[in-house]
Amino acid sequence: MNLKRNLTGLLDFTGRQNREPFWIWVLISYVVKTGVSVVGMIPFFAAMFSQFQTIAARGPDAAPIAPDAMFADMQPWMFGMALVGAIGELVLVALVAAAIVRRLHDRELSGWWALPVLLLNLTSQASSLSMMASGKLNLKPDPAHPFAAAAQSFGLIQLVALIALIALVVVLALPGTEGSNRYGPDPLATR
Repeated sequence: MNLKRNLTGLLDFTGRQNREPFWIWVLISYVVKTGVSVVGMIPFFAAMFSQFQTIAARGPDAAPIAPDAMFADMQPWMFGMALVGAIGELVLVALVAAAIVRRLHDRELSGWWALPVLLLNLTSQASSLSMMASGKLNLKPDPAHPFAAAAQSFGLIQLVALIALIALVVVLALPGTEGSNRYGPDPLATR
């Protein structure tokens, strides 16, 4: 297994890579991303629990009952957690982008096929951050409310991003072409 190439070749978008080292690298990268996200979210959870503990100590009448009021109280922490999640996604993209391109090359596909998935996922993250930053929540299904259209487009973006990601994962899971192709020699033949 050539995992070392993934670590030293974060910017090497040439050549081919077979499935085994690719999926091991994706797993390692996902663990790193999750670790960064969890550690980054600890201060937000601690602050949120501290406020809820203070409210609970004052009694049940001190807690905001209205969903909009609760969302307003939680909005800064939710935005912070969404921002940490977006940073974690960027870490993951930085770690696996070149490996994905090399894996696509092994299937004799251009690395540009991964770009729509990346753009859809980045758009999804940006939409999430935008919704958190707006500080607005409308739990009533009112199509005339300006937030309703944003929520619907956010849901559509999320769905399209998920479908594109699933399609990319399926392509990445398929075996590479046998023998040399236009991107280089077969990585399994050079073992």
